[in-house]
Amino acid sequence: GDTIIGTTDLDTSYTYSKVYSLYDSTLSNPNSTYFAAIRTTEDKKVYALIPGFEETLLYDFSLEVGDTIWYSIGGSLCYSDVAFTNEDHYKVVTGTDSLQLENGEIRKRLYLTDYPNGFMTDAWVEGVGSIEWYGLFNPLINDVTLCGDSYDFACMKEGKTVVYLSNPLCEECFCQLMTSVEDIAFDESNTLTIYPNPFGDQAMINFTLDHPDRVNIEVINSSGVIVANITNMQYPAGEHQLRWNANGLAAGIYIIKMEAGRKIYTSKLIKSP
Repeated sequence: GDTIIGTTDLDTSYTYSKVYSLYDSTLSNPNSTYFAAIRTTEDKKVYALIPGFEETLLYDFSLEVGDTIWYSIGGSLCYSDVAFTNEDHYKVVTGTDSLQLENGEIRKRLYLTDYPNGFMTDAWVEGVGSIEWYGLFNPLINDVTLCGDSYDFACMKEGKTVVYLSNPLCEECFCQLMTSVEDIAFDESNTLTIYPNPFGDQAMINFTLDHPDRVNIEVINSSGVIVANITNMQYPAGEHQLRWNANGLAAGIYIIKMEAGRKIYTSKLIKSP
């Protein structure tokens, strides 16, 4: 959808396309959340407006080999959730060529390397965006925090037309679309919440059990290493609250994982300096 957002003190307004994060894009999910907004300009630039940050240049498809694009927003991804921070980094175009889309169009492709890290490569297709692992917002990703997972950008659709597809086994973005939700059930009896988040030296961990169970709670860093074992014991049914002393833990992004019986719950943690 489109919305009008004032972006400066002079209330200069632009028309943005709003971007939503979907749990499952094959379903009409009521829990879709607003993620960001983007706008394009006639000089082949794409700008992004992410809640809590100033507008940033996301793409410049007019760049050539040797040109740079600078970012003031950095990000990292862990367990399919991205965290953005104010962090300077830039990308350098290392090569260009062309790519034929599924609809037959030929469009410019750019290859980029991220600095100062130097190991974060990216590939853009004009009018599509990044075709690397995080897709549209991949240019902002400047830190590898995969937490043992791996990601691949699958496809790009304009309306109902597939223009980019990286899955050689299907002719559509999804090989099998779900047509019924009768067998889907969401268990919301166990919850895991952390307050505050971001946190400093201490955080409160809350969880609820609908029946007695053994609960194991761990904190995992961006390299997949367990940095804290908070608890591993039997708890009765009901609400529980634990105070975790995180003094000495380095600032950064972490994952807290709770195992209760055969179920696993995860949440993102941000440790402030």
